[in-house]
Amino acid sequence: FLADQGGPAPESEITTARDVVQMMKNQNVIEKAMLEFEYQIVSKVKTRGHRAEDYYGPGALRHPPYLTCTERPCFVRSYYQLWGSLTIDNPVERKARLQSMSLKQLIHLCEISWLPDGMGPGEEVASSPRDPGVDPGSDSATYQRQTQAREALSKMVLGLTELTYRRINGQDMELIWVIAMEEGYSDFLVMWDHWQSSLKEVVCGRRSKELPY
Repeated sequence: FLADQGGPAPESEITTARDVVQMMKNQNVIEKAMLEFEYQIVSKVKTRGHRAEDYYGPGALRHPPYLTCTERPCFVRSYYQLWGSLTIDNPVERKARLQSMSLKQLIHLCEISWLPDGMGPGEEVASSPRDPGVDPGSDSATYQRQTQAREALSKMVLGLTELTYRRINGQDMELIWVIAMEEGYSDFLVMWDHWQSSLKEVVCGRRSKELPY
């Protein structure tokens, strides 16, 4: 992702203080987004149809109110992929980037693109609601541009995800975020530990549409 921001290529070593500072800034953005995500989303995750203690420790009755040690890297990777895709202005290059991703990566990217307003990259500059009459140079205008860009990318990713699934599995992708909504929270499902076996079945086109409850 640092290369997308004008830094060294992935195979190069980080040698400048500027690169280090930029990495620290990036990490700070993600940490803030993660804390807000835990507060708004993770604390409300459901595990219907799954034994919570099989994934979250003896006696667990539900998902913990924070990302686990395996969910946290998943969030970070997906967030960087989202951020990197948003930095690409050329639509041809952006499409090529998305097409290079695996079906599993696309599903994760699709989900992370649905973050609530204010959690996406660049959206932390303002938290005021959208107002069509704001000054184009203001923080509110920047906020609107960022959220609108993410919404446009989200539609593109969803379409490509469904197309890739159909190409690989020869059938339409099931609406997992609707069918299994009681196994997560809001539009978030595939990153949770208790849904990893189901995600594997989805990617391989083997998941049954019959609910386990």
